[in-house]
Amino acid sequence: MMLTRLLIASGGRLRAAGAMSRIDLTVLEDATVDTDGAISADSYGNPAPGSHAPGLGCGGGGGGQGLILAGGAGYGGRGGDSAIGVNGGGTCGSAKAPVEFGSSGGSGYLYAGGAGGGSVRIRVNGAFVINGHITANGGDGAAGAGYASGGGSGGAYTSRLDR
Repeated sequence: MMLTRLLIASGGRLRAAGAMSRIDLTVLEDATVDTDGAISADSYGNPAPGSHAPGLGCGGGGGGQGLILAGGAGYGGRGGDSAIGVNGGGTCGSAKAPVEFGSSGGSGYLYAGGAGGGSVRIRVNGAFVINGHITANGGDGAAGAGYASGGGSGGAYTSRLDR
């Protein structure tokens, strides 16, 4: 989306449209995210898998039939293993130019893994002032009654200033 200017005021939010959607902005002049303002693609990456399934995406966490605990998703680093040794997802994506959606955590017996983070790309031709937040966090895995799923990995955030 191309904009002349961007202002996310205090308390304002710009969110991704849904799972596997990107926030892709080109701002021709200045962009500002005020204190307590946010641009968020949290949990809008690879969706949580159904029960007994490994996570989705390049670094999906381990999960599967009969497992009571599942592994967390990986992206820029390896995902965490579960307490019983189910593997976390592997490292994937680019540290220099991240664009991939975050991977989802593995699902155990009763609970779905957390969704991966989405993708945010912002190009600004003027000043870019960030006093608030720009996020693409993965979602938490669910847990209860001795069962747990893996958390999703964060997604991608890139910005380019052409001032």
